[in-house]
Amino acid sequence: MRELPVNLDELAFVLHRGDELDMECFLNLETGEIHYIPTDSDVLQSLFHQLTLPELVSITSLAERLFPDISKLLYIPDNFKDIVFDLMNQFANLSSLPELARDKLLEAIHHKGGFKKFHKVLEEFPGLLTNFIEFRDTFFLQKAQEWLKKHEIIPTRKMKNAN
Repeated sequence: MRELPVNLDELAFVLHRGDELDMECFLNLETGEIHYIPTDSDVLQSLFHQLTLPELVSITSLAERLFPDISKLLYIPDNFKDIVFDLMNQFANLSSLPELARDKLLEAIHHKGGFKKFHKVLEEFPGLLTNFIEFRDTFFLQKAQEWLKKHEIIPTRKMKNAN
């Protein structure tokens, strides 16, 4: 196990960043910093005028251009699609939810476009969206801690939840 001053809030965010952010992320295994690589081709071409097409689609090639030693970097995948159903399902099954809200949330996530429908239901009930955001943040932090454990990394307190 290795100890690193990882900002858990930042890691939780990038582990669940979603496609719309157009970036790939790496954890520096020496410093605990998270490095961002844009994946939007227009942004990349403005940064690196000489990039070839294969380099534009290869995150490894981009990382090699940006960082002197990529062996010290650990790729941080975007796990949003892998866990979003579990997140919504766990929240919808909380015993503290009103029965009508629970039924509507469960109905929403089991149909096409479930994520958008789920959020519409959250907005129907006062305070439910706020409760979901708090639940989501805790859920994502737990998933970040699990990811670190899987990679045998112990986050040190120094930057654990830095702002």
